[in-house]
Amino acid sequence: MSSQTKPHRAQPQPTLARLAAEAGVSVSAVSRILAGKKLDTFLPETVARVKAAAEKFRYRPNRLVRGIQTGRTGLVGVVIPAYNDFYGMVMAGIHDHLMEHDRLPVVLWSGADAMGLQGRAELEQIHSLVDLRVEGIILKPVFDAASDQYMHEIIERNIPLVVVDRALPRVHACFAGSDDDVAMAKSLDFLKSLGHRCIAYFGPATTVSTGVQRLQSFRVFMAQEPDLRGREFLTGEWRTNCGEAEAFLRGAGEVTAVVAVNDRFAHAVCEAAKLLGRRVPQDLSVIGHGNLPVSTYMTPSLTTVEQHPYEIGRSAARRLLARIEKPPEPCRKVLIPPDLIVRDSTGPAPHLYAAGS
Repeated sequence: MSSQTKPHRAQPQPTLARLAAEAGVSVSAVSRILAGKKLDTFLPETVARVKAAAEKFRYRPNRLVRGIQTGRTGLVGVVIPAYNDFYGMVMAGIHDHLMEHDRLPVVLWSGADAMGLQGRAELEQIHSLVDLRVEGIILKPVFDAASDQYMHEIIERNIPLVVVDRALPRVHACFAGSDDDVAMAKSLDFLKSLGHRCIAYFGPATTVSTGVQRLQSFRVFMAQEPDLRGREFLTGEWRTNCGEAEAFLRGAGEVTAVVAVNDRFAHAVCEAAKLLGRRVPQDLSVIGHGNLPVSTYMTPSLTTVEQHPYEIGRSAARRLLARIEKPPEPCRKVLIPPDLIVRDSTGPAPHLYAAGS
């Protein structure tokens, strides 16, 4: 370092008293003007002088002090997994809506399914957010069987809670997610229009709400369609492999189309079909859920359900702020209508291919 070079010294945060002296007003006036309170009680030139002083000294409000004074920290806790693009888009929607409304998200990446975290770790994260005095919490649950007793600190402190993607029927919370009934109806209606009559569901045997709801939606639709035959092949867990899909296809019988619980399960079906010499879509049509990047990279590209995760995130944040700003606001379920994205993995039933050849 040159002998003439002086080390940089951090400038102290300017105080309200310094701004008041610069603007020639009281400290209380500076506080109210910078908070945007009752501006109509001040002359426009007074407001202008205070704002000019704040800009001159690069004043930034202290959120911690403001939180102590008002009981409103402006912080919102967000516990979201970090393991795929779907939740990344959910997080983007949450972030954008909160920042647009002057709320700061405090994000804890749960990563539960990828890293083996259990309900206890999730509960510790929730406690950390409570300790920060967050005004509300948005949570993608790890522990689907959670009850109000599990979330007792949130319930007792009356902290607004919104869960996303996975519902918690035993917890007093709002919910934002995709409408699985509509998703399944669109998928099956489309396959029916292509002439498929024996359609299978491929997914996990699980208590996770998303899997349960999609399987239930499949069963309800099939029960209302006497000319369709439904088959089910349920695996042991959410992660599947080509071997399980191959075992399913070997015993699939007359099945000409498959609706998978998500894009990864659909990908496994397509890979197993190749191993067995079955062409997609000429011999077997396949539909996934999620519209993850893998769906466009596959050959053939995957027909799938677009669940609009960004809008799910924004809706979750919107619902949470409604409950923060209007405490009596009741808990509501927000279901985002999905869309079917038709690509190359679906086509007419095999007998129609044969008739057209």
